Amino acid sequence: MNHSRRKLKSISEHGEQGYALIALIGIIMFAMILTTAAAPVLKKELQREKEEEMLWRGQQIQVAIAQYFAGTGKFPTNLKKDLVDGVKIGPAAKQIRFLRASALCDPMNPCPSEEGNWNLVYLGDREPAELRDALMAYLQKQKLPPSIPPLLTTAAEMGKNRLPGLDGDKSSDQSDDSSESGDKLKGKPIVGVTSKSDDKMFRSYYGIEEYKKALFFPQVPVITGGVIPPIGMSGAAFVPTNVANPRCPDGGVRINGQCFGGLRPGQLCRGPNGETVPCPGR
Repeated sequence: MNHSRRKLKSISEHGEQGYALIALIGIIMFAMILTTAAAPVLKKELQREKEEEMLWRGQQIQVAIAQYFAGTGKFPTNLKKDLVDGVKIGPAAKQIRFLRASALCDPMNPCPSEEGNWNLVYLGDREPAELRDALMAYLQKQKLPPSIPPLLTTAAEMGKNRLPGLDGDKSSDQSDDSSESGDKLKGKPIVGVTSKSDDKMFRSYYGIEEYKKALFFPQVPVITGGVIPPIGMSGAAFVPTNVANPRCPDGGVRINGQCFGGLRPGQLCRGPNGETVPCPGR
C-alpha cells in the first residue's frame, strides 16, 4: 500500500514538473514573439534619436563654418584643424575654436576616425545647387518670400557651371586623406557637410527626404518639417549677407580671396586663379 502511494506521489510530482516546463516554454515563446514584434519599433525609435542628434551636430558644423567665414573671409579646408583646433584671428592673434570634436561624427554611421565621418561638400560641388532649388520650392510652398542667402546662390552657381579649378569630382569616400582622392581634395574649401547614410529621413529637410542629400550650409537655418532645432534661426543666420565686406568693385561675394557672382549682365567674373570667366548664371 505504501509502495503504491509513493509511486502515485512520484508520478504526480513528475506531472507537475512537466506542466511547469511546458508553462516556462510557453512564457519564453510569448516573450520572443513580443520581442520580435517590438524590434522594428525599437529600431525606428533608435534611428529617430540618431536623426535628432545628426541634425543637432550638422547645425553646429554649419554655424561653425559661418563663424569661421565671418572671421577669416574664407571657408575651412579641414574641419578638425580649422574648426575644432581653431585658428588665430585678430590683432591679438587669439586662438579661436569654433566646434566641439564630437560634432565631427555623424551619428547615423560608425565614426572610427578623429577626423570625422561626414560627407564633405566642397566649393564647386553640386549639393549647394540642389539645396538652393529645394529651399526655393519650400519657400514657394510655404508662401514665403523667395529669399536665398547670397553665399548659397554663389556656391550653387559655382557647382552648376563647374568653374575652372572648382570642379566637385570626388570619390564616395572622403574620410581617408591618405587615399588618392583625399590627397586630390586636400586644401579645397569646405562649404558644408551631409550624412553618408542612404536611409530615408523621418522628417523632410526643405522637402529633401534622404540623409545623404540634406546639406548643412552656412546661412541656411536647419528646419525639418517645420521644426527648428535648439539653436534655430539665430544660430544659422549668424552671418549677415555682407559679412565678408567683399571689396569687389563690381559687387558679388568675396570667397577665399576672389570675387564671384553678383555682377551686372554681360560682364565677366574672376576665376579662382585670377583668370576671366563667364559670370555664374549669366
